[in-house]
Amino acid sequence: MPTTLARAIHAGAPDGELRLSPTQQAAFNTLAVLAQRLPVTLLSGGPGSGKTTILRELQRRIGGRLITLRDMLEAVAAQQDGTIEEAARGLVEQAFLHDDLVLIDNLSSIEAVTRMTGAYARPFLFDAVEATLFDTARALGKRIVAGFSADIGHQSYASLQNQGVRVQIAPYTALDYAIILGHVLGAGNIGHLDFEEIYSHARQLTAYQLQAAALILVQQGVAQPTTDQILACMNQHLLTSNLVVGEVEKIEFSTLKGTEQLVAQLETMILLPMQHPELARRLGLKPKRGVLLHGLPGTGKTSIGRALAHRMKGRFFMIDGTFITEPPSAFFNRVKAVFNAAQANSPSVIFIDDADVLFKTDHVYGLNRYLLTKLDGLESESVGAVCVMMTAMDINDIPPAILRSGRVEVWLETKLPDLETRRDILTQYAQALADEFDGFDPDRLARATEGFTPADLRRIVGDAKAFLAYDMHREKPLKSFGAYIAMAALAVRELKNNIARATGQTLVCTSDDLDLVSACGC
Repeated sequence: MPTTLARAIHAGAPDGELRLSPTQQAAFNTLAVLAQRLPVTLLSGGPGSGKTTILRELQRRIGGRLITLRDMLEAVAAQQDGTIEEAARGLVEQAFLHDDLVLIDNLSSIEAVTRMTGAYARPFLFDAVEATLFDTARALGKRIVAGFSADIGHQSYASLQNQGVRVQIAPYTALDYAIILGHVLGAGNIGHLDFEEIYSHARQLTAYQLQAAALILVQQGVAQPTTDQILACMNQHLLTSNLVVGEVEKIEFSTLKGTEQLVAQLETMILLPMQHPELARRLGLKPKRGVLLHGLPGTGKTSIGRALAHRMKGRFFMIDGTFITEPPSAFFNRVKAVFNAAQANSPSVIFIDDADVLFKTDHVYGLNRYLLTKLDGLESESVGAVCVMMTAMDINDIPPAILRSGRVEVWLETKLPDLETRRDILTQYAQALADEFDGFDPDRLARATEGFTPADLRRIVGDAKAFLAYDMHREKPLKSFGAYIAMAALAVRELKNNIARATGQTLVCTSDDLDLVSACGC
């Protein structure tokens, strides 16, 4: 592999000259033919895909005048009225006087400004100028090649496609990663790297990001980085979540008592294919694209999400009730941004908390259809590995179309803890207490708290500590910790039963006061 990579990086390249990656070269080859024959050709690709690099190489090979974004901005600044479309028209027409081929870089960036109806005085007039320039090219036998960044369904992009032929820059491959990193690090310093693993680790990085990772390593004095060093640099500097993981409570899967089987399924179906790409490739494994995590409130769904967030770090994305905004279109824009970011940072997890509540919210009507479309799109190889995990208290509130579609491939239920699990949870939460305050029997308390959720048990211990702290602060005589536990347990049980009565549900905590008090050693 080292020899192959070195040969690919230096193939046909003059001394030290920057070369195109294989994907960029493929787009260039098509563009070079069309640009010499057609009046209008569009080079399409996302930010950092190499459009500017390809256009510069095209100019170097076949000539022509390249109009850069800087040229355009300077022309706008020189206009007394600051009209963008007139500046663009003047630049292109002036270029036609001297060259038969005009290359326009970042056309979409200029056009986007003219579509800001609240900020630009003559919105959409740029479209007419574009059409005029293209007509001029045809009439004079001139040729225009324009770089463009946009979704294929974008209105202006669709209009431009009617004017010319599109050359699409394909998604990068592992070999593209190798060559782009080799530009900075040098061919002799990267031949030992496992680029399949690097590529699988983050499949949609741009050339800018890859170059930045290499420059960071060079700055750190790492001349010949290992695969692990490159992956660590990507994790720290390139992969981004919409969640600040450091602000999320630190939870490990190993601390979630009673969820061992559920966690094992998450490890098998999602995390293993994402975090061990070599093994996944060898066995043909893919993470499941849809997971439904359902269960009663307080049974650990959100805790699992928190543990996942820390496990995935920059690959974890959250959608929850805070996304609901005015107007509704803003909600879908935020959701779309999350999916785009998750795909760019894949393999990744999109965690939709309380999805059943979101689906019932009239304000964001249509979320189920939108999600079905997105789940379909995750099947594409170019998207990478993205898993959508939804939590729900009641699966009856999940739209049947989503459940019937087969897109939700794994169903996991969080359940009320059994006797042994309740004892383990109580022991775990109380184990940090000083010896003089640990005077309660977790076995007896576990037997007296049937129907309590893990969240209830955690609250019992937390509230008991608060009662203890209050007496310590007030310098009151201290009770046994069992007494504080009893106070907290009675309060939590009463709260749960009040909620059950108010909502017409069955009482879930039926032990009497004496059961709890005696269980706490009081």
